[in-house]
Amino acid sequence: MDTVKRQIEENGYALVRNFLSSDLLRDLESVFNSDEHGIRNLLSNPAIRRFAGCEEVRRPILPVLGRDCFAERGIFFNKNSKANWNVTWIRTV
Repeated sequence: MDTVKRQIEENGYALVRNFLSSDLLRDLESVFNSDEHGIRNLLSNPAIRRFAGCEEVRRPILPVLGRDCFAERGIFFNKNSKANWNVTWIRTV
């Protein structure tokens, strides 16, 4: 996971491929309705809170943020052919 820390320091982000198990992805997929295009306040959903706090999800970011890190906000965007909009990242300093 030192690679993640290095990527973030160099680029401001890191791509972590294949770090979630198939079981965890299936559990997460079952929470969402494919007809929904956007959901705010995801952390109000108990299943999403458990997902965000599980060791498998936290493992890649721990070297960067430390053991006391936690999910602050969750927003879901289901961009598809029926609902596609521009989502920009806003960088604050």
